[in-house]
Amino acid sequence: MQPGSFTQTGTIDVAAGAIFQRTGGFTNAGTIQGQGSVDVGAGNTLANSGGTLRPAGVGTAGTLSVTGNLNLAGGTVDLDLGGTAAGQSDTLAVSGNVTMGGTLNASLLGGYAPLNGDFIPYLTMTGTASGSFGSTVLPSNMDAGYNLAAGEASRLIFSTTGTKTFLNTASDLNWATAANWSSGALPGAGNTVLISSGFAVAHPSGNDTIGALTINGGNSLDVSGGSLTVSGAATVGGSLAVSGGTLVLNGTSSVHTLGMTGGALNGTGNLTVTNAFNYGSGSVGLSGALDLTHAGNLLLPAMNSLTSLLVNATGHVTLSGDIAASGAGNAIAIAAGLDFTNSGSHVLTANNGRWLVYSQSPASIDKGGLTSSFRHYDSTLGSYTPASVSESGNGFIYAAAGTLTVDTTATGAASHVYGDAPTASLGYTLTGFADAEDNAGNIGIAGSPSFNTPIPNSGSDAGSYNLAYVTGLSSSAGYNFTAGTGLLYNVTQAALTVTANDQSKVYGDALSFAGTEFFAVGLKNGQTVGNVTLASSGESALASVGSSPHVITASAATGGSFNPANYSVTYVDSALTVTPRPLTVSFTPPSKTYDGNATATVGGYALNNLANGDLPGVVATALYDSRHVGAAKTVSYSGIALTGGKASDYSLVVSATGSGTITQLANVAWVGGASGNWSAAANWTGNALPDANNVASVSIPAGAAVTFDAATAATALADLVVASGSSFIMAGSSLGISGSLTTPDYNQTGGTLNGAGSLTVSQNFAKSGGTLGLSGLVNINQAAGNLVFVNDAPISFGTVGITSGNIDIDVIGGISTSATAMTATGGSLALTAHSPITIGSGGLSATGGIALSAATPSAGSTITLGGALTAGGSVSVAAYGAIAQNADIQGQSIALASTSSNIVVASSAVSSVPSGGSINYSATSGSITSSSGNFAGATPALSGSGTDVATSSTTTTNDIVNTVAKTSEALSDDEVNVPAAAPPPTTEGSGNTFLLASTTQTTGGDTGTFGASEPTVGADTTAGNLVPEAAPTAESPPAGQNQASDEEKKDAGNVDAKKEAGKDKTKDEKDDEKKESRSREEKKQETRQAAKKVAQCSS
Repeated sequence: MQPGSFTQTGTIDVAAGAIFQRTGGFTNAGTIQGQGSVDVGAGNTLANSGGTLRPAGVGTAGTLSVTGNLNLAGGTVDLDLGGTAAGQSDTLAVSGNVTMGGTLNASLLGGYAPLNGDFIPYLTMTGTASGSFGSTVLPSNMDAGYNLAAGEASRLIFSTTGTKTFLNTASDLNWATAANWSSGALPGAGNTVLISSGFAVAHPSGNDTIGALTINGGNSLDVSGGSLTVSGAATVGGSLAVSGGTLVLNGTSSVHTLGMTGGALNGTGNLTVTNAFNYGSGSVGLSGALDLTHAGNLLLPAMNSLTSLLVNATGHVTLSGDIAASGAGNAIAIAAGLDFTNSGSHVLTANNGRWLVYSQSPASIDKGGLTSSFRHYDSTLGSYTPASVSESGNGFIYAAAGTLTVDTTATGAASHVYGDAPTASLGYTLTGFADAEDNAGNIGIAGSPSFNTPIPNSGSDAGSYNLAYVTGLSSSAGYNFTAGTGLLYNVTQAALTVTANDQSKVYGDALSFAGTEFFAVGLKNGQTVGNVTLASSGESALASVGSSPHVITASAATGGSFNPANYSVTYVDSALTVTPRPLTVSFTPPSKTYDGNATATVGGYALNNLANGDLPGVVATALYDSRHVGAAKTVSYSGIALTGGKASDYSLVVSATGSGTITQLANVAWVGGASGNWSAAANWTGNALPDANNVASVSIPAGAAVTFDAATAATALADLVVASGSSFIMAGSSLGISGSLTTPDYNQTGGTLNGAGSLTVSQNFAKSGGTLGLSGLVNINQAAGNLVFVNDAPISFGTVGITSGNIDIDVIGGISTSATAMTATGGSLALTAHSPITIGSGGLSATGGIALSAATPSAGSTITLGGALTAGGSVSVAAYGAIAQNADIQGQSIALASTSSNIVVASSAVSSVPSGGSINYSATSGSITSSSGNFAGATPALSGSGTDVATSSTTTTNDIVNTVAKTSEALSDDEVNVPAAAPPPTTEGSGNTFLLASTTQTTGGDTGTFGASEPTVGADTTAGNLVPEAAPTAESPPAGQNQASDEEKKDAGNVDAKKEAGKDKTKDEKDDEKKESRSREEKKQETRQAAKKVAQCSS
């Protein structure tokens, strides 16, 4: 049956491993899919006319095989593409011929994202391939190429935008055929060209310029005619050939294999050849850097315009023309794995740098007339890179080692008489230079030769010596050295002088001669004298220093190995000196109570190493290392001297050290008059300056003003007692109190008062600088005037009271009071902290108002009221964190505000105001917890995101609402922002009596509940006998209150930073900072007053 005589219009799904056989061929007008095989028989044709071929099926990849020929004209091929690896994309495998036409559709599978240069051979054959697809529907930037490799009818090629891909649509592998390129047009100057072909693409004609060139591995391009200019980078993973045309590379290029059999290779770019440069003929006019790596033998053509040349070949390198490079440094470096040949006497020129030639051996190199500045041996391109070459100028570097022979020579006579110094010196000569250009003066010889034995000296035995080179020479050129002919050297003989050695002994020691205390001059041949008879009157232990020196006589040399017949012996006497006997002294450690000076008393002592029963005496002066208290202190002794009749026979050091103790003075009193500085020792009894840890306690009598100044060292005391009529001024340095400091008047202008002790001031307290850092209680009883100060450390207050004036204390850190009261009679009381405020059970009282502020933006900025606040004026309590009211508050008006947390009122605490007073509690971001009995005298205005509240008052709902409205009308927008009032309590019956909660209740948001069983009152609640509409729920605190909170947050951040920075600041800088802090506090007080006005209006 002829092809097409059978037509199938349905769907044939050929499973993997299955064969659909229709011998004779047929026409597919339906769908054939699967991963099996369709067999129409060799020479027969499957005609896909109006049908669809779909390898594997929809959404999966596989191979559909066809045995016979395949004609695709008029049909459709659908492909799924999942990648370039085998089995990732659909394939049509045909065992015969393929005729292409019809439509090609392809889509991507899964997460496959093609990369530039990806290609998928989807249609293969064993016969011939012809035609092309009439239409294609392909993924973006993907094209169909034709007959680009053996056994491949078509492949899909992906390229990035702007890339021209060689498709070979005309199947002639010709660059100049426009139909062969994607988009059907030749590439231009703005295009990157991609060649993905197993066959060589030819550029036979035309003058073309492209932006960049990419040739994948295994693919190739042959410039056989015309010219091709690559303006940008050329990346060739396969091969690039120039056989007749001109190739111009103006960008940075990398080529795997570059071949030249004609034509020209030009360009301004740098070129790197990574595998092979196969040169036969043609011209090279590159002007950039050329880097050649070549496997095998390499022929280098003439190249006269390069910037630099680096060649690394594994075989022979032959120079077939002149080479010139204009670059600096190692402009030309040619490395031959075997030998370098310049048989044509060509020239290497590096006018701005140098050339280097690496070759196997000077014995086989053909320099062709090249001369060098240096030669180097036993090195290759890998072990001695151009960058590491230390020599200057042009050079040859050989892999073979060079070896020189060292022959020993001598200057002067090669002999001397035994006992005399030799007159000759050794030298050497070198033979065996490997390169004709080498000599001893140009191979970088360094070091000194050493021989198997040196020239015999005056102590050497007589005889003949053969002196030969061993080691010591080196060459920067890499030469090795080996020993050659040695030198014969003779020693002859002559006389001897024996001299007794001078001797010395210590007084009190006896001396006994061994007979060896002598020296001989002139002994020959290693012979020795055994011993000599020696005698002296100074041998006795009683021989004194004053009678020395004593004569030592020598005689009767005997023994040993010397031959007296060869010597004329002369004896020379010597002297015996008696030296003083050295003694050591140790002193009994002294001890004293601190007295302000370092003088020590010399007590007992012990002399060691006395002789002959002598007992001399000792005198000395002693000083402690300092005047300060301490155990095991260093004591220095000076002027140490011996006394007595035998003192001259001994020696003793004039200085020594020991140890001693200074104990603490229990008490010292001020004797410095009406005023003075603490640091002046003359101001204290016995000059015993009470600094450091030297004195336990200090007393200052009446009528003295004592300044603890900066010149005083840091001091620690148990107690400091200042008598009535005196004053203590803390001006600098540091004073630690572990017990107590009591004084009528205390004035701190600088320095630090710290420790675990307490401070009690009975009359006047002033602080304008420094730090009050005691951890004990601070008690202040001030007769008159304001008590105002700033401190940069926490303070715990005991009893504090003034009889006329205000209290205003600002502390960077926490403030706490105790079980005793803090009282401001006749004035107001204000405490500002940048950490918690804790009021003890003693509470606070003031004739005027009371203001507490802990507004620094920190969770620790809380206020705890453990004692009552009793004020003749208003009471203001403002905290960033939580407020705990555990005691009563009395005042003309009361305002509590928490910026970020809750307010909790203990059931036993009552806040009361007189008639006409107001009570305002605000928790902007928290809740307010209270009970029915917590408020008296006025209905509280409670504002918070959630508030637990119970009230007791006869004030009506309408009164509250009307008051808020009228107050809002009375205040301008510039003065205050009136917050919305919390929902009022509900009313019952026809009157205006409030329903009072009997248990803790909660209001907030849009609704509020008052009473355990009463209806909920809110924006949407109605009841016949209830107020028609509740006042709006408070959403935010008064504007002034918000302003105060922002200011406090800013101050707290500044304070934390300044506490660190202040450690190294001067007193003036710290004083300025405290003035700024006081100014900020005044602004905060003004803000609080504005907040109170708003709160009163809202209530």
